[in-house]
Amino acid sequence: MMVLMPIFLRKFKTGYQALIVSQILTIACYVILFFTGRLNFWYCCILSFVATAVGAMVNALVNVLVNDTIDFILLKEGKQLNGIVSSVKGFAQKCGNTVTSSGILAIIAVAGFSTDYGIFGQPASATTSINIARFAVPALVSVVILVIMMFYPLKKYFPEIAAMKEKMREEQGE
Repeated sequence: MMVLMPIFLRKFKTGYQALIVSQILTIACYVILFFTGRLNFWYCCILSFVATAVGAMVNALVNVLVNDTIDFILLKEGKQLNGIVSSVKGFAQKCGNTVTSSGILAIIAVAGFSTDYGIFGQPASATTSINIARFAVPALVSVVILVIMMFYPLKKYFPEIAAMKEKMREEQGE
């Protein structure tokens, strides 16, 4: 991710566009893995690495979008609300992490996963639920992110925000 994200930001110019492309690639990888992930261990590892590398960028790209929000508030209201906006983002992220951690455990527990069976003795319902938790759920989350980003309210203000930043740079250079 540390290598790919700067490349994505340079290529796609904005955090918004980089996020859209990263989530499309994530969905593609996870859908392929959902249907073919059991074919070959190394294939699964490599495609999982690619999916995770591009999908994990969402964590950092959200910070770019948070900065866009802070810039928008400064542009429209003339107020700096860095702390408040960052606190709201942090709280939402902690809530999401909690739901993710407990949700995945709940999915495989309901499907009959048990440590008593060992790795290879799990019932078919447990292995299916692991496949769903590992590949389908992240793909669905990426779809939700894409849908939300379709309605991203700040994208129409990007030119104004860029002009404001340029004006601020010019004023600081004087």
